[in-house]
Amino acid sequence: MNATEEDVTLEEAVVDILKEKKLTVTTVESCTAGLLAGRLMNVPGASAVFNEGYITYSNAAKEKIVGVSHETLEKYTAVSKETAAEMAAGAARVSGADVAVSVTGWRHQRATGRSGIHRMLCQWKSPCRGIPFYRQSTEKQRLCSCTRTYPVEGGDYMFVRPLNPDEVLSALHLIWEVYASDVAPLQNPEAIAGFRELIRYENIMPRIQNKEVILFGAWERTELCGVGGINNRGNVLFLYVRKEWMRKGVARQLMQGMYQFCAQVLVITRMTVRAVPASVTAFNHLGFREVAPVQNVGAEIFVPMELLIAPGSIPAKKPKKRIALIIVGICLLIALLICMVVKEAASIVQESDTYAEDQENPFGDYGNGDSGEYDFGMGDGSETEQQSGLDQIPEYEAEDLPFEVKDETYNYSPENQSSVTQQFEIYYPQLDGMENQDIQAKVNDELKNCAMETVDRIYENPDNEIRNRVLEAESPVIADFVKYKVTYLTQDYICVAYEDYSYEGNSEYSYVGLRTKNINLKDGTVYDVKDIVDIDKTFVNKWLKEMQSEADDKSLLADQNTDSLAKVLSGEDTQNGTFTPVFFMDKDGIEIGLSFHYDKEDENAPDYGWVTAPFQLNDLKDSKTDSTFWDLVK
Repeated sequence: MNATEEDVTLEEAVVDILKEKKLTVTTVESCTAGLLAGRLMNVPGASAVFNEGYITYSNAAKEKIVGVSHETLEKYTAVSKETAAEMAAGAARVSGADVAVSVTGWRHQRATGRSGIHRMLCQWKSPCRGIPFYRQSTEKQRLCSCTRTYPVEGGDYMFVRPLNPDEVLSALHLIWEVYASDVAPLQNPEAIAGFRELIRYENIMPRIQNKEVILFGAWERTELCGVGGINNRGNVLFLYVRKEWMRKGVARQLMQGMYQFCAQVLVITRMTVRAVPASVTAFNHLGFREVAPVQNVGAEIFVPMELLIAPGSIPAKKPKKRIALIIVGICLLIALLICMVVKEAASIVQESDTYAEDQENPFGDYGNGDSGEYDFGMGDGSETEQQSGLDQIPEYEAEDLPFEVKDETYNYSPENQSSVTQQFEIYYPQLDGMENQDIQAKVNDELKNCAMETVDRIYENPDNEIRNRVLEAESPVIADFVKYKVTYLTQDYICVAYEDYSYEGNSEYSYVGLRTKNINLKDGTVYDVKDIVDIDKTFVNKWLKEMQSEADDKSLLADQNTDSLAKVLSGEDTQNGTFTPVFFMDKDGIEIGLSFHYDKEDENAPDYGWVTAPFQLNDLKDSKTDSTFWDLVK
């Protein structure tokens, strides 16, 4: 960092980025009583991005000013994550700002004589759905974007984060101390020697620097209590806890940190571990299941185990990199600014009983010991909820619509799970209040059937290939999670995009896909790509160029010629279900693309589930059909 950069404060950096991206911010604070807003307003020119903020110290103020519901305050208390979420959402709504940051908590005196901050939450109108931050502020804590805090038995608060290079040696000492005491007596000399070589500083440090290995530390204040480690394929290498911290939930917290890293950063669908036989039960309780009997490879004796990563926690790989990076960057800066404010006001975070209960099983319902059940839920705005490609679509909704859009859900999981894990959680919209009830029923059937498409294909009417996967898998999984966004809505037209996460027989066959439904609300007509554009050579070439640009991948669809792509886009040839043509309207225009469902062994398979090419309406003026669609969106 140069001298100029060092002179820039964090709040100045936040304001500068907000200005650059033409975003506005508001704050709503309880126990910090305006400290956060004050930090921002001390920056010259902050008025360009900050118009108003709110101090809602009392429950009455929270209800009156930002619309926190009385029921939420009664049920969850004023210092709950639910209240923090409603504060942020209400502030964004009342102020009209693009970003809202809420802070709530209580003040209590500890030995330090300083007060505690409880909850902070950032709410983004679009594309983020809401990003909560739970932070402990201590004198020597290293704050970073990967930090997570948890209540622990016998201590105050534990936080988990990736280790810095200067902390690796201490971590290796802890690993060896625990291994030598608890594991080595059960191992043969060759296995012990092999482990010793693995954790030698000169051997493991290059792998850490090359990002082949990631070490995580669990800290209570400044004490390193446990160490976890994974490689970049999601294989657990280390999970060791100091003796005095055993049986206090530290291993579980380390595992959650690694789980989240695998889902959010590595974007993989499972974690694996070679568990020594004595640790199999412990890994069972962490959600892992055996995938093979005891193995004896060289000097190593182990049981192969795996933990599935829920598709809903994996960000979709639609490569809207520019937007995603902007949002992530600003989120991190605001999070750090919040942390700095908290450091001024508090030293110890005291979590509510509600949050403590949430963290009793940090995987949610993943891996409930021996039950084998997995939860593929949408999430509740918690820190495991991640931004997807769907979240990045800027939606448009006309004002004063004569009908409502209501959320509906299909949930299914058998009461008595067999050896096959089965879980379905499908969200879809339904219209209510249309004047023509027949058209409303037709539209609602189309919207529901589109959401349920994968459930029908992999569960209700599976083909022989899926049946065989289930029969051959050590841990068969049939699961589907669908979320949606109404991307464009007027009195006469609705466009809905569905993002689909599925396991289709076993953990190896996991997919992220996109489906869209475009419907004329006057007569119930459904539009496909072939209905709105003439799919000729000129259009296909133009569209392919945009697709490759959007994916930043010149090889995308390079194995397809113009004629084959024209058949794909028209729906004439999906190439055995490999391609699904999609399009959607949004606030910025229209996007036309493909959802991919390649065979896992196909060398041409892209590293993402769907890609769409953006167009302004004028960009397609030479390719328009005479469809009534264009009258609805002009």
